[in-house]
Amino acid sequence: MLRDSALRLIRELKIEGGCNVQFALDPLSFNYYLIEVNPRVSRSSALASKASGYPIARVSAKIAVGLTLDEIRIANTPASFEPALDYVVTKVARFPFDKFSDASNKLGTQMKATGEVMSIGRTMEESLLKAMRSLETGVCHIYHKKFDDWTVDRMLSYIKEGTDDRLYAIARADPRRRRSGADLQQHEDRHVLPRKVQEYRRIRARRRGRSPRYRSAARSQAHGF
Repeated sequence: MLRDSALRLIRELKIEGGCNVQFALDPLSFNYYLIEVNPRVSRSSALASKASGYPIARVSAKIAVGLTLDEIRIANTPASFEPALDYVVTKVARFPFDKFSDASNKLGTQMKATGEVMSIGRTMEESLLKAMRSLETGVCHIYHKKFDDWTVDRMLSYIKEGTDDRLYAIARADPRRRRSGADLQQHEDRHVLPRKVQEYRRIRARRRGRSPRYRSAARSQAHGF
């Protein structure tokens, strides 16, 4: 859906070469809004090149001098092909709130990230855990000791806001809600994707050794352990 919309925009604007299109997507209704269109190669293009193996900057430079995609070769293959990925790539922003503890960690339109990490894995769980370790914040899992003494109501209130450590609060609050007979996925006002909650549950099940599916060493490695 977003891919088709981006292609229509580029063709309508008659852009040739690198272009960065950004959307805001509502995961519940699938309504989306266009944020911006940048007719240039951006920082995200470097990450996309590493994730897909497609040399975006090199191809864009050749298009700028008049070549077409069919004329540009990438390892004896025309540049008009689209990479097919059989792995999961995760991008996570790195925020400096561990160094600036007095600063507000609520996220909005203001730029607060000082970097980002990218991880590649065979499954979403493996890719996510690799990204958590790469942040180098002293946390190597979806468990954060910050929320050990928090009540469920406090965490649910905290999850409503966009923060740098919201992921850890969701992973911590969900099992407590389930023990009390409630489900975190029922709280639509907190904008928690059910698919994400299921991924966190699978990670916790493997960490505690409760799931027969993840007891072998090979399966454990495939899920980031």
